[in-house]
Amino acid sequence: MIKSSVLCLLTLSLVSLTACNGGGTTATQFIKSTAVSITSQGSDSFANVTTQFDLGQNVTLAQMDATVIDPKSLLQRGTITFNQLPNGLGQITVSVNLSLITNANATLGQTLPNGKPLPLILGANPGDVLGVPVLDHSIAYIGGDTSKSVFVGAALGIKGFDQVMNQLSTPANIFFSLNVTPTIMGVAGIYGSPVAYENGIAIFGKYSAAADMESDSDSDYEIDNMNRATIRNLQRFLNDGQKHVLEFN
Repeated sequence: MIKSSVLCLLTLSLVSLTACNGGGTTATQFIKSTAVSITSQGSDSFANVTTQFDLGQNVTLAQMDATVIDPKSLLQRGTITFNQLPNGLGQITVSVNLSLITNANATLGQTLPNGKPLPLILGANPGDVLGVPVLDHSIAYIGGDTSKSVFVGAALGIKGFDQVMNQLSTPANIFFSLNVTPTIMGVAGIYGSPVAYENGIAIFGKYSAAADMESDSDSDYEIDNMNRATIRNLQRFLNDGQKHVLEFN
C-alpha cells in the first residue's frame, strides 16, 4: 500500500508525518478530528461525518454549501458544507439520507473523481459504497447497512490543485485514517490527476454496528504514484508564504 521511502520527503504541512524511519509512520497532523453518526429525523435516517483537517497556514478554502440530490426523484437527500474555523482548520460536514442508497450509482461509488479506487484503508468491499454527483466535479458517497457498516463521505474538487497535480504522470492519492473508537473510522486526504477537475480533497466516515476496528488514536496512511518533483511542488505551493484562497468545483 505504501510505495516507497519517498514518503520521508512529505514534511509539508498537508501531510506532516510525525515518524518517518523506514518502518512507516504512526500519526499524522492532517486529520485533527472525525465524528461519525447515524441520526433520525422523523422517519428518515441520516449518515453523518464531520472532519476537521489542516491544510497549512497558507491555504484557505472558500466557504461552501452544497445539496445532495437524488438523481431519480430529484429531491434533496443531503447536504455538504465546508467552513474555515477561527483556528485555521478546515471542517467538512457531510449528511446524507440513507434512502439515497436505493437510487445512488454503484459504479460512481467505486472510485474518486480521478478514477482511482476509494482508499483501501476505508475497508469497503466492491458494491458497499455508492455515489451521486454534486457541484460540477464532485461526488457524495453513501452505502452499507445499519446492521453491519455504513459509509458516508464526499470527494470535493478544488480548482487550485490543478496547477500542481497536472504534473503527475498518473492519478495519485494521499489518504490517512483515524480510528476514533472500535466502531468509528475517519479517512481523509487529497486525490490528484494530470487531468483538470480531477484534483481535490475527500473525507469518509465508517460506522460499524459491531466493533471491527482497533481502537487506536494513531493513523495509518496510503500514498501512491507521487513522484519527487510533484511532492516538492506541492510542498512549495502550500508553504510559499503566499495566501491561497481556493474554491470547490
